[in-house]
Amino acid sequence: MPRGKNQECFGLHSPGQTPKFPHMSFAQIIEEIPKLTHLERRELFLQVLSLEPDADDVAVCDHVAREGFALLDEMEATDSTHG
Repeated sequence: MPRGKNQECFGLHSPGQTPKFPHMSFAQIIEEIPKLTHLERRELFLQVLSLEPDADDVAVCDHVAREGFALLDEMEATDSTHG
């Protein structure tokens, strides 16, 4: 998905608007991560990977991560139905 489309899906900004983010230290960012939803954490992970200089490695990591997330989602769904 294009980066802008993901940002719109997660409500980071409206189409045509420049996103406005408060200044945060690295420690503050790390502290806020657990407060994000599952989907927001996934999006954050993908955004961080997109910043890496080697696009091929990022694409491989993205594919592996998506497979891993799908497997975890299946496991969570199975666990929730079994008690």
